[in-house]
Amino acid sequence: MLTYNTTTGALLHRYYYAPDWHGSTVLLSDETANVTSFHYGAYGESQDPATGNPFRYTGRRLDAETGLYYYRARYYSTSLGRFLQTDPIGSKDDLNLYAYVKDDPVNNTDPQGTESTVNEDEMAKRNQRTRVKPQGSICSRLGGTACSGHYSAGIAGVMAGIGSQLGDAGAARADYKAAVGQLDPTDSAGRIALKAATREATPPLVRGVIEAARHDLGPQAGTGGTANSSNPGWNAAGKALHYGGNAMVVGGLAMDAYAISRAQNPYRELAGRSGALLFGTLGGLGGAIGGTAVAPGLGTIGGGIAGASGGSYFGGSWGYGLYDAVNDQ
Repeated sequence: MLTYNTTTGALLHRYYYAPDWHGSTVLLSDETANVTSFHYGAYGESQDPATGNPFRYTGRRLDAETGLYYYRARYYSTSLGRFLQTDPIGSKDDLNLYAYVKDDPVNNTDPQGTESTVNEDEMAKRNQRTRVKPQGSICSRLGGTACSGHYSAGIAGVMAGIGSQLGDAGAARADYKAAVGQLDPTDSAGRIALKAATREATPPLVRGVIEAARHDLGPQAGTGGTANSSNPGWNAAGKALHYGGNAMVVGGLAMDAYAISRAQNPYRELAGRSGALLFGTLGGLGGAIGGTAVAPGLGTIGGGIAGASGGSYFGGSWGYGLYDAVNDQ
């Protein structure tokens, strides 16, 4: 950058910029080799004086008076970590119209203030460097992906794994209610057989809780001993489980679909999230069974949640790692 005397037009100074891969100025040197360094947080926050060189974070111009950066289309606040105006291109880049680089300033930049971009070459170099892990670390044992922060896939896997058990339990209760209503009022043996079959069809996460609360298969208090009636409270609980569980499954799958559609490599994202979904479901089933064996009721719930969480995280790491291994990434 050159600076001139505004009156005479004579050259005053010649400055040389040294940027990082974000385009942020990290070093500034003049013609006499005087060097000034600049430091930034993830969102561009800095303790350096605002006066002097105006081109700072991601190479954008800093307004020394307001502390705001001019990103051509709008102004950005490093203290807030967001833009002060809505995105002129709408929700194409992010549903949050004020968000800065999809809340991922470490990997993304937005030089125009409209749409975040990724430096593919730099990302490839960084991924190559971070794949070398100390021998025996959790990262190396799980294929180099356990430290990548795939928590979203884990959450979606837990939602689908737990939700599927709750939804299936609610459906089993609805089937039981309908079948009981067809019985003869005196057919107690038929009612007991239906209840036994329903419990077998109920996933372990819910079955363990039910058996802890009421292990026997006889008429529930309040039914008058009639074989063709079912407890309204349990029926309502079953209905809530059915709709709530299905909603969790749909929510988890929607998270996966959204992440896959926005991923730079949708096939890798699909592999990781498929693994999280599979192992999250299996982990939830196994955890509920194990928890019931230890402490029916609370142990069932705790084991199911812990199993789904651990399974989905392991499954996601395994899926991402398998894709990287197959594709030599």
